[in-house]
Amino acid sequence: GKSSDLAVAADEQERNYIVDRLSPVTKGINGYWIGVRARNRTWKWINGTDLFDQGWVDQPAADGQCVTSLSNRGWRSASCNDKNGWICEKKALLV
Repeated sequence: GKSSDLAVAADEQERNYIVDRLSPVTKGINGYWIGVRARNRTWKWINGTDLFDQGWVDQPAADGQCVTSLSNRGWRSASCNDKNGWICEKKALLV
């Protein structure tokens, strides 16, 4: 929705939480976008912080590349223009 963003994981525990909830990849979709993209040859979260462990992604960061999470727990570099599903998060509602 409009009040959500692509998922961001601050540590290994949050990374595992995301990948443990993935459905098998469906026809025409090779993975699920998460909030990681290449900036100046470094993988960064969309909130501007560096990816905790650059080795989580299968390839070094390159301009025009984003990251998909796969149902086999891997993270794959892919063109940001590829068609994929997405994993979003939203802030908890304060009551």
